[in-house]
Amino acid sequence: MTAAQLFVLILVFGYVGSRLIFSRIQLPRREQHFFLMGGEYLLAGFLLGPSVLNVLSRDILQSLSPVIFVGIGWLGMLLGIQLPLRNLRRFPPAMFLFLLVENVVFLALMVGSIWLFQRFRLLGFRANGEFLLIWLGALAATSPTALAVLSRQFRVPMRFTFLARFLSSLDGLFAILFVGIVYGLVHPEQLLLGISPGKLGWILLSVGLGTVGAFFFHWMLFIVRDENEMILVSMGVIVYAAGVALLFRLSPLFVAFVLGAVLANLSTKETHLSHLLSATEKPFYIVFLIFAGSLVEFSHPGIPLAAVLLYVLRLLWKIAGNATATLVVKDLRSPQASGLPLCSIAGLSLAIALEYAILFPGEASSYMLGTFVVLVVVNQMISPLILRTWIQRVRS
Repeated sequence: MTAAQLFVLILVFGYVGSRLIFSRIQLPRREQHFFLMGGEYLLAGFLLGPSVLNVLSRDILQSLSPVIFVGIGWLGMLLGIQLPLRNLRRFPPAMFLFLLVENVVFLALMVGSIWLFQRFRLLGFRANGEFLLIWLGALAATSPTALAVLSRQFRVPMRFTFLARFLSSLDGLFAILFVGIVYGLVHPEQLLLGISPGKLGWILLSVGLGTVGAFFFHWMLFIVRDENEMILVSMGVIVYAAGVALLFRLSPLFVAFVLGAVLANLSTKETHLSHLLSATEKPFYIVFLIFAGSLVEFSHPGIPLAAVLLYVLRLLWKIAGNATATLVVKDLRSPQASGLPLCSIAGLSLAIALEYAILFPGEASSYMLGTFVVLVVVNQMISPLILRTWIQRVRS
């Protein structure tokens, strides 16, 4: 079976999994949250990958890496297009200050933790600064999905979860911006039109490529006639973002995010586009999870322990960041221990680890991807229980 045939088969599986199976099987409410984060698709990918059945061999995975970039770009554009400034202005400045303080404290504490990992050789190898920075950025993102679903299930009034939902929705913004800047700072020496852009130049190039794509997409929206054409144009623009990122060894997630964010502030159709991308996202997200699982190599026996330790540290530092922000921003009243709803790590984190593994293959990126795959599984088992306990306490 060729790589193209396998990809079509996996895409069909993703469509069936997202549209038919989980939309028709009525799972008990208490079990629904276990199918929100995609651990079952990561397992399927691992079984199909080189480590087990070798259906998705290394050669096939390498030939399909541009397709994986398209899936990552789809996620980046979807996140970016949900950030029109006219909507963000509706939130009070104190909430953005709270978000900033919480993330700065979290990143500072996480830097210290990762340094200890390196200092006491807990990684099992000598990691470079590039690896540690990407790892740090990937840990910053929080998933808002489980919190939103469980809040609806328990019928918790929005006023009790409003700040937590705001923080979990925008934590990913810090992660993407941080990773986009890191890719520019650590970019290998490469000539562009005969000159070396330098570190700042690569960052500006990432922003420029996304901006150019946004203006082109904005122009195309004037001539599309229906939703089918809009989907085709969206796919074409995402392929552009993923392609130029792969060509210049930049983050496809960051380029596509910039594209979506600029477009959201150019076009009046951003809400329609956001709904359209969300409706078509699930099959691509499932394909992305399957490929992530297939690329995993548990070459280090310490990966499971590192994943559990990172989950605990991430939760502790999110709570500490939230507590610090509560002291600094006194205009907002935050429920006690409200850092708990930020416990769930986002699929965005796995996307960051996956694109790093494709762009910079090696021992470090393989270790990172394996760690984040295990981290997603740990998160899928523990986070819903933490969120359920927090929501029940808030509700009472």
